[in-house]
Amino acid sequence: MNKRYTIRMKTQLFLILFLSPLLGEEIEQVKKESIAESDIRLHYIKALEIPEACVFAPPSGWLAADPEKFPDNVQAMVIGKGKGHYPPSMYLWIEPYDGTLKGYIKQIQKINEDQLAQFKDLGQISTETGNAALCQVDMKNEWGDVRLLHAVVVRYGSVYILTAAALKDEFPDYYKDFFRSIRSMKINPDVFEQVKSLNKRAKLQAEVNRLKGEWIKLKEKEQLSSTELFNQETFQEQNWKPFLNFLSKELNEMGDGWQNHLIDKIKKELSSQK
Repeated sequence: MNKRYTIRMKTQLFLILFLSPLLGEEIEQVKKESIAESDIRLHYIKALEIPEACVFAPPSGWLAADPEKFPDNVQAMVIGKGKGHYPPSMYLWIEPYDGTLKGYIKQIQKINEDQLAQFKDLGQISTETGNAALCQVDMKNEWGDVRLLHAVVVRYGSVYILTAAALKDEFPDYYKDFFRSIRSMKINPDVFEQVKSLNKRAKLQAEVNRLKGEWIKLKEKEQLSSTELFNQETFQEQNWKPFLNFLSKELNEMGDGWQNHLIDKIKKELSSQK
């Protein structure tokens, strides 16, 4: 793993390990600002059509925090009814990552040891999306001894981490809820896999390949930055707009969530090409 990814992972893992304890200060506010059940269902339904999104079934009766209140990488958070000031919680974290699951778990272990937290590799757990690595972390904070349970999956160039947290002495009270929710964890197929028609999927792949090929040719010819080239009239009129028209005409049934995800994905891939 190169230095850039090691640094990013350390930053990410620090947030993962300490996000839930730090959120203890926000528990009462989350309870007041939790979104309505109808909005939760709508958010869940929208997530189902987004490629590579991850969904899970929260424990019954738990409050869902507004996704807009948390960092971009935190996709969802739910909070239960605890006995004290630090109630149980679960949150889903998604971060770009191009390494292996084994390598990621080793990094989690090392960073925990550096933070003097107790780390345990619990092996694997079966989920709706396949096997996930399961690890346990025991640490101390101002509320006492806290236990975190991480279910980790690496897929589609990202790492998906569903974390359950509670005070250590209360953790057994929530085992069933935590494990039921972790087992419900499901990652949607990628943008191409979601196109059921093999004929349309092949056409889409061909269009994407054509677009990328034209981009590379123009990039070599024009010697412009990615932003300048993308906004260039030639690229927009001859390549980008025809691609958007293709999506609207051939794959309109896929829905706005799917199309927006694909468009963002292609934009990022084009801008990342040297």
